[in-house]
Amino acid sequence: MTNEQIAEWVTQRIDQSIRENLPREILITVILVVEVGAGIFLLIYGIRAGGWVPFAAGSACQLAIGWPIAKLLAIRRDNLHLKILPSLIRMADKKDQKELLYKLAEKLMAKL
Repeated sequence: MTNEQIAEWVTQRIDQSIRENLPREILITVILVVEVGAGIFLLIYGIRAGGWVPFAAGSACQLAIGWPIAKLLAIRRDNLHLKILPSLIRMADKKDQKELLYKLAEKLMAKL
């Protein structure tokens, strides 16, 4: 197979992986919105009711938004790395470049 044929095949697989990642992105975004909404509601309820328990729960919700944001950023970062891969395949001419590219592709595919 030529570099161009390999790049075309990899592009198709990458597009499929990105399409498979889309539902995960949507789910994480929904979790993030619900978590922020619940946190704000609990904060406001805690302030209006004068109780520290709902206020503390709302604060915990607001502090916990880091996990969904980190997951969403990781998925988008991996998508970007995957989109770059076909261009690198087309540019690889020497054997050592192809070996390094193969190792990179293995690492990226292991993450998926």
